[in-house]
Amino acid sequence: MSGCRKIPFRSFARPFEDHACSCVQGTFSKQCPYPDFFSQYKNLYNRYVLNRLPDWIETTYTSLTAIGREFFFECGGFDQNIRTASVEDRTLGENIIRHGGTIYLEKRLEVIHNKHLSPGGFFRNQFRRSRDLAKLMQRQKASGFLSPGRGFGTHSRESMYRLPAVFLSILCLLLSILTPWMAAPMALCIGAFLFFSRNWLRHLRKEKGLWFALRGSLLDFVDAFVSGCGVLAGLFEYKRLGKKY
Repeated sequence: MSGCRKIPFRSFARPFEDHACSCVQGTFSKQCPYPDFFSQYKNLYNRYVLNRLPDWIETTYTSLTAIGREFFFECGGFDQNIRTASVEDRTLGENIIRHGGTIYLEKRLEVIHNKHLSPGGFFRNQFRRSRDLAKLMQRQKASGFLSPGRGFGTHSRESMYRLPAVFLSILCLLLSILTPWMAAPMALCIGAFLFFSRNWLRHLRKEKGLWFALRGSLLDFVDAFVSGCGVLAGLFEYKRLGKKY
């Protein structure tokens, strides 16, 4: 089940008036309707990554996005080639920017995201979204939208660097079965992963306590592996199979 509580139009009207923007993006409330670990973790993560962004952004996260009807159709709206809920919000943001629009992130505008995630649902979503994001990155590079030095949506360099750190950790672990001295490189790789994830894990501890953060660090490690597999699948499909979407 997924959805958001309705936000009164007047809540959006003020940011449009104050900032003369084409689109207003909100963020997630701390409150999550579901008490289970995976739903709480994902809700906190969505809120965390959005709240780290500057006031003016180049992407949308359509759980809470407002855009004028005329400009929505003028800029092209969503990419109709995307048939399922995936990276359609990113393509909307791209189209807004391409057509000279601006997106203002109003962090005081929050929504309760009514989404329940089972463990299997969490990892399926992470894999599929990472796969589709990898394809989107390639499409944006090919079109020239993603130029060197330009940020990619809500993804920080730290979140992307942790993926190879996890893969190298697992590789060293497997090699350590045959060669014990690989335990030292494995420890270094795990240390690198924790370094890249340190701000997120510190945030989890602040919001939910030490025990939640410890479980979160393990989930973040597994999530980085699953997401990394999704990225590899997306690159393979795009470059080798010619599947652009």
